[in-house]
Amino acid sequence: MEKIPTGSVTFLFTDIEGSTRLAQEFPNSYNSILQKHDSILDKAIESHNGFVFKKIGDAFCSGFESSSDAIAAAHEIQKKLAEHEWDKFHLKVRIGLHRGEAEYLNDDYAGYITLSRVSRIMSVANGGQVLLTQEVYNDAGDLSLPGISFRDLGERKLKDIILPEHIYQLVSNELQSDFPQLKSLDIRPNNLPLQITKFIGREREIAEIKNLLTGTRKLTIVGSGGTGKTRLAIRAATDLIDEFENGVWFVELSALNDPELIEKEISIALNLKEEGDKNLIDILKEYLEDKQLLIIFDNSEHLLDKCAEIAYALLQRCPKLKIISTSRESLNISGEKIYRVPPLSVPDNSTDHTPESLKEYESSRLFIERASSIKHDFKVTDENADALAELCRKLDGIPFAIELAATRVNVLSIDKILDRLNDRFKLLTRGSSTALPRHQTLRALIDWSYDMLNENEKLLLQRLSIFMGGWAFEAAEQICSDETIDEIDILDLLTSLESKSLITVNEVNGNVRYNMLETIKQYCSEKLEEKSGVYKKHFEYYINTLDPAIRKEKKTEQKEWVGLLESELDNLRVAIQWTMENEPENTFRLITSLRNFWLIKAFLREGFQTCRKALAIETVTDKKLRAEVLLTAAEMCYGLGNFSELENYANESLTLFTEVGDKAGIAECLIKLGDLSYTNLEFKKSRDYFDKALVLSEEINSKELKATILRNLSFLVNQDGDKDGAYDLKEQSLIIFREIKDSYNVASVLASLGIFEYHRGNFERANSFSEESLSIARENGDQYFISINLINLGRIYSEKKDFLKAEYSLEEAIKLIRKYGYSLNLHPALIYLARILKSKRDFERSVQTYNEFLAGSSKSGGNFFLKSAYMGLTECYINIENYEQAVRNLSYMETASIGSEVKLTDEEINITDNYKKTLREKLGNETFDLYWNEGKQVAVES
Repeated sequence: MEKIPTGSVTFLFTDIEGSTRLAQEFPNSYNSILQKHDSILDKAIESHNGFVFKKIGDAFCSGFESSSDAIAAAHEIQKKLAEHEWDKFHLKVRIGLHRGEAEYLNDDYAGYITLSRVSRIMSVANGGQVLLTQEVYNDAGDLSLPGISFRDLGERKLKDIILPEHIYQLVSNELQSDFPQLKSLDIRPNNLPLQITKFIGREREIAEIKNLLTGTRKLTIVGSGGTGKTRLAIRAATDLIDEFENGVWFVELSALNDPELIEKEISIALNLKEEGDKNLIDILKEYLEDKQLLIIFDNSEHLLDKCAEIAYALLQRCPKLKIISTSRESLNISGEKIYRVPPLSVPDNSTDHTPESLKEYESSRLFIERASSIKHDFKVTDENADALAELCRKLDGIPFAIELAATRVNVLSIDKILDRLNDRFKLLTRGSSTALPRHQTLRALIDWSYDMLNENEKLLLQRLSIFMGGWAFEAAEQICSDETIDEIDILDLLTSLESKSLITVNEVNGNVRYNMLETIKQYCSEKLEEKSGVYKKHFEYYINTLDPAIRKEKKTEQKEWVGLLESELDNLRVAIQWTMENEPENTFRLITSLRNFWLIKAFLREGFQTCRKALAIETVTDKKLRAEVLLTAAEMCYGLGNFSELENYANESLTLFTEVGDKAGIAECLIKLGDLSYTNLEFKKSRDYFDKALVLSEEINSKELKATILRNLSFLVNQDGDKDGAYDLKEQSLIIFREIKDSYNVASVLASLGIFEYHRGNFERANSFSEESLSIARENGDQYFISINLINLGRIYSEKKDFLKAEYSLEEAIKLIRKYGYSLNLHPALIYLARILKSKRDFERSVQTYNEFLAGSSKSGGNFFLKSAYMGLTECYINIENYEQAVRNLSYMETASIGSEVKLTDEEINITDNYKKTLREKLGNETFDLYWNEGKQVAVES
C-alpha cells in the first residue's frame, strides 16, 4: 500500500482455530493448506487497503486506516474461507478487530495497550467468528455494506484487560451466525474484584506464581504490607480461570476479627446457604468435594490458625480444590508452597537517568502511571528523572508507598516529595477512601503487622533497625542480645520475623545475610528508645571485626577480609558516624583500621573526606591516633593526586610519630614522602627517604614494610640504569609479599614487573606478569590495580599490533580511573591511548587525546609524559598537514624542557631534527621561524 497507517489505526488479527491439532492430523497436507489460507488473507487485506505487518505461524497481524475497510476485509476472509473446498475438514479462522493509538516504528507497531486488546478480542472468538470492539463499531458509522450488521454481545471481562470490553459480532447472511459462548472470563463463574487501576509489571512474578500452583494445591503468597500480594493473587487467578471448571472465588478476610466467621465468608462467596444445624465446614466439604475450583483467602495473617485449620480440612476432602492465601506469613500446613513477593524493580544508583531509561523499572513506571492519572500534565523530564529514581529506591519499590507518594504530585514536585521522605509517615497518608483504615496510610499498614508481634519480637526489630546494608547472624546475636533477649533466642526470633515478612534473608557467596526494608527500618528506629547502648555495642562489634589481631587469630585471608568489610561497609559508615558524634577517639581507631580496605577497594574520596572530618575534631589529642589518621589521609591523597596536601599530612604525621617514638609509623611516613619525591622527579630526595625507612623496617623486623621499600627502591635503581638490580629488588619484594599472603601488594609488584618487562621489550613476560596481577586484582575487587594492568596490557597489545584490544583495554582503564578518581594514572592512560590512535592513523582523535592529557598535565605526575605528548602531537600535526601547529608545538617542547630533569635523548633529538627539516621544506624558512618564535614565546610566558 502507498501509506502505512499510523496514529489511530484499526487492527485486524487472525488465528486458525485448533491449528496444532490440524498439523498433527494432516502432516502431509498442512503446508499446502496454509499456503491457500495465506493467499486468501493476503488478497482480502490488500484489496481493502490493509497492511500486513507481521505473520507469526498461521496468525496474521494487519492494520487499516479505515474501520470500514477492516470490516470489509474480515467479511471477505470468512466468506472466501467458507467457500473453499478443503480436504477432509473445514478450516476455521477467528478474527478480532480493535481501533486505537499505535505508531509504526522500526518495522513494527508500538502501542502495547492497543495491540494487546485486539489480541485478546481475537483470542475469545470462535472459529469462523468476527468480533469487534466499541471503538471499531463507532468508527465504522453507517456501514454501507449490503447484508452486513452487528450483534451486540454486551460487556465482557477479558484476560489482562482491566475494564470490561463492549463486544460486537459481525453478522452476515453469507456467513455462519450462531456460535458457542465467547471464551471470556464470564464463561467461568467467579467473583474476582474488578481492578480499576492499571496493573504495572510483575510479569516474572505472575509466571512464577502460576508455575508454582501447577505443582501444589495450597500456595501462600507472602510479603510485607503494601507489596501488592492481593493484586498479584487476583492477576494470577485471572490468567488461570480457564483451568477451573467451577470458577475462582475471592474471600476477603481483612475486615474479620472473629476467626469463627471465616467459614461464613467462604460460604457467602460461593453463594451457599446454611442448612439447619449442619456445620458450615461440612456444607463446604460436601459442596466442594467434586468441584474443580480455586479459592483465594485474602489477608489472612491475623486469622492464621483458623485459616490453616479450614484449608487443611477442605484440601483433605476435596481433591480438585486449590487454595491461594495472601498473608504476612504462611499457614504452615502440609503440602503448602510459599511465594515471597519481592519489591518492584527500582532504578539503579547511577545519576544519569532519563525519562526513557526509567521505563525499564516497574517502580518508576507505577509512579508515572499513577501520577499521570492524578495530574494530567504530569511529565518526567531530564531534570527530575534522577529524583524520581532516588524516590523509588528510598521507598524500597513498595507499590503501596509509591502510589501514596504519587498522590502528592498535584501539590509537590518530585524533588519536594523526595525532600520530605525523611518524614515519610507524615507525607504518605492519603490512600483510597474506600480501603480499610490500615490500608490508607503507610504508618497504619506497618502498625498492623507490628502490633501482632510479641514483646521480644518488637524489641529485636527495633534493635535491628540500627543496621545498614543488612547484617550477619553473628552481628545480631552479639549486638541485640542482653538481659531481656537472651543470645540463644536470637535465631528463633529472626526466623519468626522473617516468616512474618518483616525482615528478609539471602545467601550471598555462601554467607547468610539478613536485611530490612528502609520503610520498616525507619518505623522501628522511631520506636527504639535505648539507642545509645545498642549503637555502642554496634561499634564494638565492628571495631573487633577490623582488629588485625583477631583477623590473624582466625587466619582470615586478605581476600576474605576485604569481602567481609565490603559486605559490612554501610554498617562501618554507621559506626563512624556514631563515634564521630559520641566517642571521637574511636572514630580515629576505625579510620586507621579501614586504611588498607579503602586503598584496595578504591574508596579514596570517601576515606579522605572521613579523615578530614575526624582531624577537625580538636578534642582528640592522642598523638599516635592523630598521626595514624594523618598518614591515612596522606595515603588517600597519593591515589587522588592531591600532592600538596599529601606532603602536609605526611610531614605532620611524621612529627607526631617521632614524638611518640613509633618507628613503624615513622617508616610509613618516610615511604609516602619518598613516593611523592619520586613522582616529582626528585630522585635523590626520594632515595634518602626510602633508605631511612629501610633501616627502620629492619630494626622492627617488619617484613611488610621492608617489601614495600624494596619495591619502591626498584624504581630508583631502574632510573639509574641498573635494570638487573631493579628486577632483583622487585623479585625480593614479591617473595616477601607472597610469604605473608598480602595479595594486594602481590598484585602491585606483579604489575610493576609487567611494566618493567614491557620497557625491556620482553612482551610475553610483561603480558604474563600483567595478566596474573589483573587476575588477583579482579579477585580482590581492586579497581586501582585493575586499571594499572589494563593500561600495561593496552601497551603490550599495541606492540603486538592488536590495536582493537589495545584501544579497548585503555578505554576500560580510563573509565575506571575517572570513576574512582585515580588522577595520577590518567596521564599514562591518555598518552598510550593517543599513541595507539596515532598508530591506527586516526590522527584527529589522537590529537584530541594528547590535548586532553596536556590540559591536565599540570597536575602532579604529568611531567613524566610531557615529551611523549609533544612529540606525538607533532607527528599527528604533520600527518594532517597542520604544519603551523606542528612548528609551535616543537618550539614549545624544546624551550619548556630547558632546565628540566626530563631531557631529550639523542634518539629524540634526531627525530625532532628530522621534523624540523620536513617543516622548513613545507613552510619555508621565514614562515617556519615565525611560528617557531610564537611557540617559544608561549613557553617563556608560561
